[in-house]
Amino acid sequence: MRSPLPFVLFAVSIFIGFGCGDDGPPKSSIKGTVTYKGEPVKTGDISFLPDEEKGGIPTSAPIVEGKYETDPRFGIAAGTYKCSIVGYHQKTPPAEGTGDADYHPSGIPDPTGILSREFYIPEKYNTKTELEPITVTGTEGTIEKNFDLAE
Repeated sequence: MRSPLPFVLFAVSIFIGFGCGDDGPPKSSIKGTVTYKGEPVKTGDISFLPDEEKGGIPTSAPIVEGKYETDPRFGIAAGTYKCSIVGYHQKTPPAEGTGDADYHPSGIPDPTGILSREFYIPEKYNTKTELEPITVTGTEGTIEKNFDLAE
């Protein structure tokens, strides 16, 4: 009968090897401020969407009281990115009588609250972004990028 030792050693080396790889492409973090008509965007989201021809990995961050910062653990990889910014006000709570805070006043289930948001930043800053793309090398450390959005 053959000893299972060679198989066990091989399996252990495979499992150890999985934890020893690199963390992928170099990444930077990005942070800054977002204002609309001179006022801080109180609540929203900023997304960095890779240029299809130049590559990159999409990332996003919440905007809170006019400030955002990508999670430094994940960062933003090298590439060229389109910027998309949405700002919203949370509408009033669900209509009385629904009995569930996870429902929109229309009665549609809304556990994320997204149906209860009023988006107010024009599409030229999000779905039809006209914002200047940014290029990241992934070696900058923390990039500071502020956005002052006009009407």
